[in-house]
Amino acid sequence: VLGLLVPGLLGLTIAVIASRLLPLACRAAFARTGRRGGIGLFLAIRHVARRPGGVRTTIVLATAFALATFAVTAWSVGHDNEQLVAAPQVGAPTVLTVTVPAGQDLGTIVTRADPSGRMAAAVDRYVSLASGTAGLTTLAVDPQRFARVAAWQPGFTSEPFTTLARKLDPSAPPPVVLTGDAVRVTIDVHALTPAGSGLAADVTAGASPVSLGTLPAHGTVTRTGQLVGCPCMLVDLDVSPPPGQLGGSPVTGSVTITRLEVHGSRGWVPAGTGVLSSGARWRPGHADDPPDRIQAASGGVDWRFSSRPHQDAVLVSVNRPYPLPAVISSAMLTGGQHVVSGVGLDGSSLDLQVVSGAAVVPGAAQNGVIVDRRYAEFAAGSNFSLVSQQVWLAAGAQGVIGPRLRAAGVQVISVGSTAAIAARYARQGPALASVLFLADAAAAALLAAGAAILGLYLSARRRRYEYAALSASGVPRRTLRQAVLTELALVLGFGSIVGIAAGFAAAALALRSVPEFISTPSVPPLSYVPSAGPLAVLLSGAVGLLIIAAVAASVTLIRGVKLEQLREAPE
Repeated sequence: VLGLLVPGLLGLTIAVIASRLLPLACRAAFARTGRRGGIGLFLAIRHVARRPGGVRTTIVLATAFALATFAVTAWSVGHDNEQLVAAPQVGAPTVLTVTVPAGQDLGTIVTRADPSGRMAAAVDRYVSLASGTAGLTTLAVDPQRFARVAAWQPGFTSEPFTTLARKLDPSAPPPVVLTGDAVRVTIDVHALTPAGSGLAADVTAGASPVSLGTLPAHGTVTRTGQLVGCPCMLVDLDVSPPPGQLGGSPVTGSVTITRLEVHGSRGWVPAGTGVLSSGARWRPGHADDPPDRIQAASGGVDWRFSSRPHQDAVLVSVNRPYPLPAVISSAMLTGGQHVVSGVGLDGSSLDLQVVSGAAVVPGAAQNGVIVDRRYAEFAAGSNFSLVSQQVWLAAGAQGVIGPRLRAAGVQVISVGSTAAIAARYARQGPALASVLFLADAAAAALLAAGAAILGLYLSARRRRYEYAALSASGVPRRTLRQAVLTELALVLGFGSIVGIAAGFAAAALALRSVPEFISTPSVPPLSYVPSAGPLAVLLSGAVGLLIIAAVAASVTLIRGVKLEQLREAPE
């Protein structure tokens, strides 16, 4: 409450001091204006120095404009902070929560709806409810589109998000896509313990895992399994001990995978290009399996493995970076962390490579993780049952993108917008108080300008005989008008400039103590720099009022001079 007294008290104090300095400054200019500057400036300087009316006008104007400037600045800062706080809560100017027709990809639909890549971005949003990670939000995005659409501020990360976007999407081998009704694997078994271990393939659709039969202790075998619901993506190949030994001794062995094929309308064909020509296309299923060795061989991929008790030997098809690059909320990081454990879109644990810490993550301020959408979906094995699919839109894009999404069969479940959240803040007590303060200050400025005009009018009536005498003595009327306008510019301009400067000083001192929200948000940091637009309106209004006052006083005085001359003229 005491902070709100600062603008008025500071404005009044500065106004009183400045009003006393103006006559002193004019007196100091007597000698100079006596030698140069013309009669108009000579008269104006002496009128301001010797007449008390200018002092009173300066005090009134300076105090009123100090309050008006503080009010405009406070309202502008509050309005901008409402937008600043609302934007990260929503994530983008507009966020559509949608459902997508079965069998279609939201990213593909968004790309068709927005070929430019500047108006819309598909986002998979997963909020963990599990103990230990409750509230953790994973945002799987198209990094380049997200950088253009999301409510991202330069201070959120140490690097621009356009730079981070490239780091979130490094190159990786393409996934192994299985099409058709069957898959078969040819394996040269060099050694395997225990013999009779089962071979299976985990896939992302239909019945999974796909059983491929058993493997011998030695020899070359071809094993076939039926595919249901494909095309699907191969996740991994799994070697498990025989059922009677499940949970007993680990599975160890050395094999060469020479063929991986699918059966379709053209018969048996290789499952992708170069799948078995590079060891980089495969990795151990468990990060803590150092005995595993995977390398390319002349006939395929050599895999030497030794699982732990109670674990299968797993050969994962590489289709994404490991760990997955991510921008992570700084509140979730401790110093020096490079790899952290996050949550994937399917709710399972997911290792993340820290690309950058973010002071604020749009859409999940202090508990968010941003990853590449395509890679996150690969990591989740296309299991999106708990994911909320969203389309984030740039400002003004809803009217364009919305109809295109509906035409593609996308159903909009809910709409969130930054404007709606900001409007809710604007209806809270602190924001309404700033509007009332703004109206009061504007009224004070108008009354002060009116008082200045009235004071100048009365002063002009008292001085018209003096000016009439000067005119009769041969002083041109143009010179008299110049003297009047110069005097008005000194009094009105000085008072207004002093008041505006005092208002800015009061804002710098007290604005951080003025409440803007019912409860101050922790992030993002509030800004106390006013926008240029409201300040331009304030200055334009001040200039307009001063021009009106100057013109009114000048016209009154010059007309008074004419009337006085006519009255004194001989009949």
